[in-house]
Amino acid sequence: MRRRIGLEVPLNHRYPGGTGAWLQYLRKNKMLKAFDEKNIASYPEGTLLVRPYSNFSDQGHVAVLLNDGNVIHCFPMNPIPAPGFHEPGVTITHVLPNYYKFQCPPNIWLSVPTAPTAPKRRTRQRQRQRSKRNI
Repeated sequence: MRRRIGLEVPLNHRYPGGTGAWLQYLRKNKMLKAFDEKNIASYPEGTLLVRPYSNFSDQGHVAVLLNDGNVIHCFPMNPIPAPGFHEPGVTITHVLPNYYKFQCPPNIWLSVPTAPTAPKRRTRQRQRQRSKRNI
């Protein structure tokens, strides 16, 4: 989706995408928020859902929320078996209970992160303080 709109996909070592790359990118840019499964209807279509890496047999997952409450996601050609995941490729499924931990709205993850702004200098205040000292 990011490539389609001309944005780069986060890199994990030398490969684009993957749970680790997305988590690192979203954390670095302060884009992650906790996912509240009970309020799934309040999230807009296109929200990115993330399950972080836990261990070798649970390497995390990334999916995109659809407007009907399902998710669209893909799997590598040699997936590690997990509940409800049978074939590699792209599929649409329901959201597994207690599975995703984080979310990122589409207007955030489908945009370029802005650089933090430098704090404004207090030049006038400093000038006043200096002039008071000189009196």
